[in-house]
Amino acid sequence: FSEPPVTVMIVGSGLGLVYAWFFVKNKTRPALLSLTVCILAGATSALIVMAVSPAATNLGADTPSFVEWIQRTTQYTYLFVIDTIKRLPLPILFSIVCPALLAFVVYRDKTISNIPNGQTRRNIALALPFILILLIAAGFSTSAYGQSFPVERARFFAHYLMTITLVFEGVLLGIWISQIKWGFFNTVYFAYLPTLIMLMMVVYPFRAALRVIQNIPDYRAREQAWDRRDAHIYKLRELGQTDLTVPQFDGVDGVKELDTYQTHWVNRCAAKYYQVNSIRAIPIHGEEDMEAYYNYYGD
Repeated sequence: FSEPPVTVMIVGSGLGLVYAWFFVKNKTRPALLSLTVCILAGATSALIVMAVSPAATNLGADTPSFVEWIQRTTQYTYLFVIDTIKRLPLPILFSIVCPALLAFVVYRDKTISNIPNGQTRRNIALALPFILILLIAAGFSTSAYGQSFPVERARFFAHYLMTITLVFEGVLLGIWISQIKWGFFNTVYFAYLPTLIMLMMVVYPFRAALRVIQNIPDYRAREQAWDRRDAHIYKLRELGQTDLTVPQFDGVDGVKELDTYQTHWVNRCAAKYYQVNSIRAIPIHGEEDMEAYYNYYGD
């Protein structure tokens, strides 16, 4: 289980239940209510199981008060949104522009008959940001309860929900613009505008790819160091050693590396994988010291 998705499911299904109860009046209402209640009950049961787990009971007196919990949840949600806008302005822009452009092209010369009217679309466009903030806050509430800002894995769902919201907003924007009879749309300049936007969209992935390529040397060096340590562990095992001490690496992207304490769960899993009694890692600073360590064992 993971707490953020569960809390998002609880709040999301709760909102869906309220909507189905008050606004859905057709024959699909019973089935929709039954499905939503089942999702809400399942998510609530999962949260209860996690609440009584040993990890949750260890929080003890460190848990915040209700007011502090709400304050931290609000603060973390605000910081996430602001940080995302500052760090990812182009992805956010393209998440709106791309669907807006596609919707504009599709509906420009057509009469809209199979989608909600203008007032309904406006209400949806205004409601989506509030729903997004509420769902992000629901997911971050578990981290706020544990008194820490959500780690990257706990923020993944928030990025996902934000992207979906931006795409929907872009579609609604494109439909709205397609129904406006501006004279600019009939000029020769506008004919080249979609082409220019599409070229910009084509260039952007190359920019992202360039950033990834720049990280290849670091990841290649990491791969070589990890493979060398892996072979070293097997050699120590062949020499008859069962309680191993190996070089320690820094974690990458929040991934836990071998710990100094052999009782850490990562070390215990590694010991079981390599079929030895125990493994502990010690920091070795500098390439010369690392080479001296391996030369000592003849690697």
